[in-house]
Amino acid sequence: MFSWRSHDGLKVDLLARVGGRLTPIEVKLTATPLPRHVDALQRFKVLAGAEASDRGLLVCRVPAPVELPHGNLAIPWRDFPAWLRDALDPGPR
Repeated sequence: MFSWRSHDGLKVDLLARVGGRLTPIEVKLTATPLPRHVDALQRFKVLAGAEASDRGLLVCRVPAPVELPHGNLAIPWRDFPAWLRDALDPGPR
């Protein structure tokens, strides 16, 4: 797990290597994610190119997963531990 900050102050809270690519993850308190909440995710994906996952993740207080611009996804914070476990160890359960 890593984090990332651009020279102009954008940051991504976590980077997880999933399937050989880096998935950018932001954690926000919001229950109403807006397109601006994924600005850093999108910037990272563009700069990292083929090293980045197509999907960034916004962990927040939404009640159910919500599709966001540029292939990003908001998920409920309660679902994040299971998402992370499955992403890092996709073997049978």
